[in-house]
Amino acid sequence: MADKESKDTTKKTEKKSTDEKEVKNIKNKKKEDNQTQTITGLGENVEAILVYLIPILGFIFSLMKDRKVSKNAKFCYNQAGTIWLVNIILNVISSFIGTFMSPIRWVSYPLTVVLFIFSLIALIKAYNGERYEIPIISDISKSIWGELD
Repeated sequence: MADKESKDTTKKTEKKSTDEKEVKNIKNKKKEDNQTQTITGLGENVEAILVYLIPILGFIFSLMKDRKVSKNAKFCYNQAGTIWLVNIILNVISSFIGTFMSPIRWVSYPLTVVLFIFSLIALIKAYNGERYEIPIISDISKSIWGELD
């Protein structure tokens, strides 16, 4: 009789531990579903830091058409990619035309510094989970990459 009771107790304990594991699995799955998706698999805020510090990554990530990526991540990719494009255009114009006209360089270098400062502001805001539309750059970004749905 005692043997039967110990088997019943063992079965109940096993069932209870199995139920607890299932509950944990369900909770973990819900957490995974609620987390935002990024291309690298890093957290959204960490990836925002990467793309604003290394804007060419934003350009490359913008070219990738991953539908599972969150809208905030796409926004950061697009804006950082646009910053990279604008910097490249400013540098090319400054290099070719600036050799003949030095005032062009007086304009392009400060604009590059201003873009970097705005990138830092956007980086900090993105790290805190906020969107920051850089003036003019956000408009250019929307015209290049399109509006986010």
